[in-house]
Amino acid sequence: MPRATAAKSKSKPKARAPPPPPSSLLDAQLRHRQHPRTFEVPTQSALRNIQPDDLVKICDEQAGERFWVIVKAVRPGGLLTGRVDNELISAPYAVGDSTSWTS
Repeated sequence: MPRATAAKSKSKPKARAPPPPPSSLLDAQLRHRQHPRTFEVPTQSALRNIQPDDLVKICDEQAGERFWVIVKAVRPGGLLTGRVDNELISAPYAVGDSTSWTS
């Protein structure tokens, strides 16, 4: 006679809140104009030449935290998408999260 076995329950990992929309990212050019000696930004030429696999730093305005992102795609109109590449302290992103922004 076959033995009855208890069904294993598969617990799902807790879902994380999705990353904030791009509107929560800091406008670095504006911040540079406000604080040109203490908030450095790349040149316009460097921004125009961002390519996939480049490493760029962006900032979540609400959390006030800067972080590195690996660029995955550059789209018309200056829209970039990428993946977070470092652990953050307070911003609601994790390594590997996808985000988008304009350069």
